[in-house]
Amino acid sequence: MELAQTIGVIITIVVSVISLIISILAFIQQKPKLTCEIVRAYYGPAQLKDNMKKFYIAAGIEITVQNPSPANITIYDLKLKIGKECYQYLLPQDGDDQNITFFYSDNGKLYGSGWAIPYNTIGYDLPFKINSYDAILPTFVFHNIPNSFHGKKHGILIIKTTAGKLKRRIKLSPFDINTVEDWNEVNKFMKSELK
Repeated sequence: MELAQTIGVIITIVVSVISLIISILAFIQQKPKLTCEIVRAYYGPAQLKDNMKKFYIAAGIEITVQNPSPANITIYDLKLKIGKECYQYLLPQDGDDQNITFFYSDNGKLYGSGWAIPYNTIGYDLPFKINSYDAILPTFVFHNIPNSFHGKKHGILIIKTTAGKLKRRIKLSPFDINTVEDWNEVNKFMKSELK
């Protein structure tokens, strides 16, 4: 009789452990989370359309953000950390077009790239919600970055959400005209493929 009771206790323990493991895996799978992939990250002199006389150094970060979870997730803060300094996200303005034009430098002179970010159409006000099983392709612009570095610069994009904090390492490259020409070629190719 003791052997049957021992086997019964062992079977009960095994079933309980298996149930616990299945419950933990289900919880982890259903826990709200975002995935983020960096598409492009660059920095350089920029200006707003409504303030053509003032230049500032800005960083543009284009990413894809996916919400593979069954719950909506809200992003309520964005920061770019370079070294020990954190730079604020530039919020889009309502009303007039808010184009952010990036310039490139050649031998100390600034030249227009002919390329601008239509920020009030692709920028996001904070907080903003990403629906369940949805994806967005935002461009985030961070401004008032000091012009104290050259070449590639490493940083961390910090995204605070209702599901926790998400950090992504990024490599910022100087904005240059060759990059813009490459982007234009890619955009033309994508448009022709979609037809």
